[in-house]
Amino acid sequence: MRPEHGPKPARNPPRLSRTRRRIVDAAMTAAAGVGRVRASLARIAGHARVSKGAISSYFDGKDDLVGRIVAEIYADIWGLSSARDRLRVCIAAALED
Repeated sequence: MRPEHGPKPARNPPRLSRTRRRIVDAAMTAAAGVGRVRASLARIAGHARVSKGAISSYFDGKDDLVGRIVAEIYADIWGLSSARDRLRVCIAAALED
């Protein structure tokens, strides 16, 4: 959503939420597979089964999408109850391949 244009009217908000979720999940998968720089919008759109234009309906470009991913990861880690749990998650993520 672009703030300068305001929110777009939605006929089916739950479907739009699912589409946005698919885009974010696809971006995470693409970035994990080939890195943030090589995870192009075309690659992300292909993984999400949407057009590149659909991505721009939800995000103001790749940097905005990456910012959303970082925010989600940060919230997941800091939402854990203890520093020990946060450290375990970070170590597990670093060792995953």
